[in-house]
Formats: sequence, C-alpha cells, structure tokens
Amino acid sequence: MARIVWKAKNLVTLKLRDDLYTIAQMEDGSIMRCFNIFNDNGAWHDLDLNNIRQLFRVYVGRVVNQKLAVCRITEPL
Repeated sequence: MARIVWKAKNLVTLKLRDDLYTIAQMEDGSIMRCFNIFNDNGAWHDLDLNNIRQLFRVYVGRVVNQKLAVCRITEPL
C-alpha cells in the first residue's frame, strides 16, 4: 500500500472493516470530514459529494491515515 500524504482537500477511501468502506476528506489542522456514503468494495463512481450529507468532522492522528486510509481518490467521482 502506498503512503498517503496529508493535504487539505484530498479525498481518501477509509476501510472501516473488511466489507465496509467510506469516503473522507482531509482538511487543514489534521481534521477529517466523513461523508454518509458506504460500500463493500471501496470503488466509487458517478458521485457528487455536494449531494452527500457530511456525517461529522473530527481531529485525527497519524494512525488513521496509516491504518484506515486505503487509497487517495484521484479521479473525479
């Protein structure tokens, strides 16, 4: 797995358990914004995050990025 560098506005896929993934957005100050969207494979297509409800914003430590973040989302959703 490639190292994911923290950069505000980057989107990442978080693996919550073997069959549950979600999307989070990095913000300044080690804050991560989590969205109310989930699937079982971590593949995202044809999404507009402006239409997906934000669940919460939370301060996170490096371990979240190292252990939960599977990949950076680089293509438009």
